[in-house]
Amino acid sequence: KSDEVIGFRRGPVISRPPRGGRADFYLRLFGAMTSISTIACNSAYFIPREACPVCEGVNAVALHCSSYVENPVRDFVESHYRDQGVVNFSYLDGTDFVLCDCPDCGTLYQRNVPNDFLLGKIYNEMSSPKSVFQRAMRDLTIAEFEVISGELTELFLRVAKPPRDIRFLDYGFGYGSWARVAVALGAHVYATEISPDKIAYAKEIGVKILSEQEWPDMEFD
Repeated sequence: KSDEVIGFRRGPVISRPPRGGRADFYLRLFGAMTSISTIACNSAYFIPREACPVCEGVNAVALHCSSYVENPVRDFVESHYRDQGVVNFSYLDGTDFVLCDCPDCGTLYQRNVPNDFLLGKIYNEMSSPKSVFQRAMRDLTIAEFEVISGELTELFLRVAKPPRDIRFLDYGFGYGSWARVAVALGAHVYATEISPDKIAYAKEIGVKILSEQEWPDMEFD
């Protein structure tokens, strides 16, 4: 997803992709790790997940663990934000990037995730609103629409409901590269977002923003 915050994502995660998919991508990028002696987590800015966020299993295996402020993770984070803003690594110091694999449900997830304070810093300070908006608008191309609409069409077919009856949640709206296509397909589209500029933009394109208190009690397709 183009508008997710790579390296910091806190929302719902998706199940393991097929071989050659996202699991192998992370392993190629960061390298494999089979055991962890000590996992660092600065509780002032991060929250450790003690269980799988999907099935709540506690048997996860760490695929990789290394500091946010050291390579290869540091280089990866810097490259992602290069066209968006400047990363303040003082908030990341003292915390490890840990990629976990849940054997119970096949979910890949990050163990240490940012708290609300750090999310605010990431979205409103480390990411320049002007730069992020300009990049999002550059991505509004026919080719991009074709790719996303193809994937959403496949998902909608699996749901086996008319689009008008589908309830679609975009967790971490950004500037709505996925949500806008779901709206165009006729779904009821909801999203979560913390940036005031992005919340205003969501309303402009017909997407209802939900609070962190609202969405857990709702059902989506």
